[in-house]
Amino acid sequence: METKLNAERVDAVACHRPSGTLCVGLTTGVLLELDPATLATRREVGRHEAMSRAMAFTPDGANLFAIDASGHAILWSLDGKHEPLRLGKAASSGTSVAMAPDGRTAYAGAADGTVRAWDLTDGGAPRFTIRVTAPVLSIGVTVDGSRLMVGIAGGHVGVLDAMTGELMLTMTRHDRSVDSLDFARSGRRMVSASSSGHILISDEPVPAAGQ
Repeated sequence: METKLNAERVDAVACHRPSGTLCVGLTTGVLLELDPATLATRREVGRHEAMSRAMAFTPDGANLFAIDASGHAILWSLDGKHEPLRLGKAASSGTSVAMAPDGRTAYAGAADGTVRAWDLTDGGAPRFTIRVTAPVLSIGVTVDGSRLMVGIAGGHVGVLDAMTGELMLTMTRHDRSVDSLDFARSGRRMVSASSSGHILISDEPVPAAGQ
């Protein structure tokens, strides 16, 4: 199956597996919900000021968290019950987002090397902002929600305490930028992919925060 959205480039995509909800972000900043069976456009979810860069659903599928090329991070309501929650703006382009498994915290990475977190149980209040050594290109949260893993330009992965943002460990996994990462269901194994095309599955358990 294939579709073309008014000749616009799709720069971000997210699927909520339990409900099957599918959303895409376009170069124009428009966020669309698509019919997963036909890929026809169902509706416009929201509109950013700049190109969509990354998006993720809250665990219940009721909201879509997205960041754009101007650094704006916004939580969009899919059920129409709430106005968009504008969480803040990075000093440079946004690159990646992730949601805590319990839906309480939203995370975003940016090209200026910052990682930001917001407490969604407190109206989107900032939880922490930290800066790592190079642009943050990908973010993942372990299944238990205790650790935040960030893929960094240069092939490194940072292990952060997901509550405080404290950098616990930096691992070198690739010889080029870590563009994507995720976890096994157990939460103890990580798979990462680099701009060189290499995919690496960790041979050792993902380090626990504080180790």
